[in-house]
Amino acid sequence: MLTGYELYFRSVDNPRYDDNEDLWADQRRKLNNLDQDDVVIIGSSRAHQDINIHLWDSLTGRRPLQLALPGSSPYPILEDIVDNSEFNGLLVIGVAPGIFFLPKNHPWASQVREKSVDYYNKQTYAQKLNHILYKPFDHQLAYVNNEDYSLRSLLESVQFGNRDSVRGPLEWPHMIDVDEYRNSSMTDQFEVDTVLQNMQKNIWSLFDSEVPYNYDSTREEAIDQYVKKIKNFKKRGGKVAFIRPTVTGIYYENMNMIPREKYWDELLKRTNSQGYHFMDYEEIKYFDPPEWSHFNKKDQKLFTLFLVRKLKEDGLIKN
Repeated sequence: MLTGYELYFRSVDNPRYDDNEDLWADQRRKLNNLDQDDVVIIGSSRAHQDINIHLWDSLTGRRPLQLALPGSSPYPILEDIVDNSEFNGLLVIGVAPGIFFLPKNHPWASQVREKSVDYYNKQTYAQKLNHILYKPFDHQLAYVNNEDYSLRSLLESVQFGNRDSVRGPLEWPHMIDVDEYRNSSMTDQFEVDTVLQNMQKNIWSLFDSEVPYNYDSTREEAIDQYVKKIKNFKKRGGKVAFIRPTVTGIYYENMNMIPREKYWDELLKRTNSQGYHFMDYEEIKYFDPPEWSHFNKKDQKLFTLFLVRKLKEDGLIKN
């Protein structure tokens, strides 16, 4: 039965790594071994999925440490890096405004702290051993993939009709593959399958239909928290670059909800940092993400080439 289970899901998809708390903790553990010429990437899913760290390595001789987490505020991870490490290289910080400009006590920030920084600090020996034993099988066997093909995840994905005012769990299409270094890339199928792309767009539209958050009510608090941490980071020789990768669809249409001049421009000014906003560069301005928000492999490569070149020109990484 298990052989049949495995062969079936191998015919549907390739085995791949689970991008779980243990894999993130693996990368976080490397932080104190880095020096001032190294790069760490933090942010949400665009910072994770729109940069190819292996291509970056081939261009610079240094593979960035990928600590960005999808669907999360980068503040808890920034706080951890500044307060609990001695890293003084370059921090590349992805800005997805709807998540980025939230105060640190917002539930979304608390959730990312729990599944990243807190997990890393509290990881037990049993959990570490479990990950060591599991990791060799993780990318070799399809049926152990917890997110999509384990029996539990399949049972949880069974769709039932919604009752009035009750919404069931969302069925997320498989969009990216992740390797042991947490480099991610869009799957070949998702790049061309408009059904999967529209499933993801429907999810983004559901989020967009929720009661909007009043960002102006916590604007100063949200920006101040980054200003304070980045000031301390720069005191020990660290450098910072913010990135705002290309978006389309509802994400482009809603840009005025968090006006650039009040948030992005103010962030760069008050942190005295370099920033790369897609609207400022013709070569990336017209990228067309398949589901409005994340790059296919071609645009991921072009964006990585663009970003490395700009960072070299601005003296933030070595030529």
